[in-house]
Amino acid sequence: MLDAAGVRPWNDHYRTRNRTYEYNLRRYREYDKTDFEAAELLQLWPDQVLMIDRSVTDMAVQRKEIKDGIDFARGLYDLPIFVPGRVRTILEQARFHDLRFESFTLLRNAQGDDDSDGELEWDIVGEPWWFLNSEVRLPPLSRYLERVGPRGKVLPREARGGIREPGFDDVELHYYRSEFKEVGEFDVARDWESGSRAARIIVSKRFYEFCKQNGLKCSFKPARIDEG
Repeated sequence: MLDAAGVRPWNDHYRTRNRTYEYNLRRYREYDKTDFEAAELLQLWPDQVLMIDRSVTDMAVQRKEIKDGIDFARGLYDLPIFVPGRVRTILEQARFHDLRFESFTLLRNAQGDDDSDGELEWDIVGEPWWFLNSEVRLPPLSRYLERVGPRGKVLPREARGGIREPGFDDVELHYYRSEFKEVGEFDVARDWESGSRAARIIVSKRFYEFCKQNGLKCSFKPARIDEG
């Protein structure tokens, strides 16, 4: 029917679209309980999203993004992972030694707005929020995933940049089992690709089960360990 109507696929993400005559198919996964039970590692993937701003010297979030009832949140794409102070307290009870909490800035309005009056104290929302980090850094992702740079250019495995999984619009993180020997056991780790202060967060089954047992609202995605 699309062919008969003269509509063609849109495959080039880096040119102007003609939405009248082009279509785009997107492919996302759905998981069930058995997927999480079988996973050795999982990526934190909260449903709640916070729009990240920037202060003069640091990462920041506007006051309007901080809402009651959130246990975990993420940046617009997949990093960093944010938690309020009460969730930090609960996670600290589990003694995840490789887990770090880092501060960020609270802004009244977007930096540069005419009515912006700069940074706010955290007591205006009741308690500080934090983003998660770790002492453990994982090896680079496996070659199954593509690193992409400006205009979709495929980069070497050792390059930091965007990540693309052929055939999917979402991405599952893939690692080589042989490269985990130097990492050892962990409960919380950061990915290698992020490079900067904020990172994607990958956790153990113990972390996943702790969140479920304590009623913390957070979604996850399986992280795959490929043989090799």
